[in-house]
Amino acid sequence: MRILFIVPLFLCFAANLMSQESAAVYEQAIEVIKNSPEFKNQQVERFTVSKKSISFINSAYAFYLEDPDLAFIDYDFDNYFGEFYQPIEIKTFHSLREKRRAKHVLHVSETVQDHFIIEIHTHKRKKRGKYPKFYNGTSYSYLFKKEDNGDVTYLRTIRIVNQ
Repeated sequence: MRILFIVPLFLCFAANLMSQESAAVYEQAIEVIKNSPEFKNQQVERFTVSKKSISFINSAYAFYLEDPDLAFIDYDFDNYFGEFYQPIEIKTFHSLREKRRAKHVLHVSETVQDHFIIEIHTHKRKKRGKYPKFYNGTSYSYLFKKEDNGDVTYLRTIRIVNQ
């Protein structure tokens, strides 16, 4: 009986580990974001990072709407309505947190086919509702590709308006 409980628990743990990158990969991606014109236009003084992830598929759909020729995942977005997503904890990303609270928060997606997405949200106050339930405003999503040698390649940025 214990085996029936342990096997699914182990599979969930293994899937969670596979979806995480090293802190060095995330550091490279954050440096690219810090040097981006979108980040500089927001006049970000301080930011923090989220422990919880965002959905890669839902974010990839936003990139697909911006450019349907962008083929980085084998998924049929023609009849896509979004998925119910349960966030996971990405501890390596959260370990990069410098500030506990800030008006600008970075959220990362799990890695799918060597691609991951980091989204930055701007809040009016440091105290905020949990993503994605109560976020209304403009965010920027950055698409990255992890190379075989461990480097990160920036692919593109899109602006998302949530109302």
